[in-house]
Amino acid sequence: MKMEEEKVKAAEEEETWSKETVPKVIRIMSTRLSQRDIISLLLVSPWLHRTLVSYPSLWLVIDLREMNNAGNRLVAALSIPRYRHVREINLEFAQDIEDRHLELLKTKCLGSLQDLESLNLNGCQKISDKGIEIISSTCPELKVFSIYWNVRVTDIGIQHLVKNCKHIIDLNLSGCKNLLDKSLQLIADNYQELESLNLTRCVKLTDGGLQKILIKCSSLRSLNLYALSGYIMMSQYLCIIFSLSVRISNLLDWLYF
Repeated sequence: MKMEEEKVKAAEEEETWSKETVPKVIRIMSTRLSQRDIISLLLVSPWLHRTLVSYPSLWLVIDLREMNNAGNRLVAALSIPRYRHVREINLEFAQDIEDRHLELLKTKCLGSLQDLESLNLNGCQKISDKGIEIISSTCPELKVFSIYWNVRVTDIGIQHLVKNCKHIIDLNLSGCKNLLDKSLQLIADNYQELESLNLTRCVKLTDGGLQKILIKCSSLRSLNLYALSGYIMMSQYLCIIFSLSVRISNLLDWLYF
């Protein structure tokens, strides 16, 4: 009789652990461990694997920063059911990510990208305008897009972006040295809810393009214009900027370039 009672008690404790303790631990863990650490935990035991996979909130981010073979890794990850609602993909300075990998995502993993809100392609030098066309047409809900330090991107890429992604509020084009004022015109006409724009070292931009941004993007709160030499109407734009309550990052650096 006592043994039966102990079994019942053990079963109740296990049920309590599964229903109450485990969710609490998972919630704490998800805020303190990196995604790579969580993935490592999948290998600890089948039970832990099943438990972790059952929590969708743990699989909203794919982080491949600075990793080799990133293109193939990304395609493989998005083919796994647990990533079917991914919200953020970080490929900053990842190696071996090319336009062809983005094409594979479109053909094989389209459903997994419908909720994507943030994409970081910083330093991905092999991504071109074609890649932007592909990925932007695949991720209609994108809000944050960053493609720092990419000299292959031109106005054509920005044209694809504004056509396919209507909800961008944070855009980083820092170091995209082949962008012209046409890109700023496209941004101004299509992203009037834009809140943050980084144009650092976009050296071919001029006063005309900036004026369109300042006049039309009334929600802008952060504008980085570091290391640009094409702006000469400083005092006039400062008046516009301050009247719109726009915060300019590294504003004084204009004076030295």
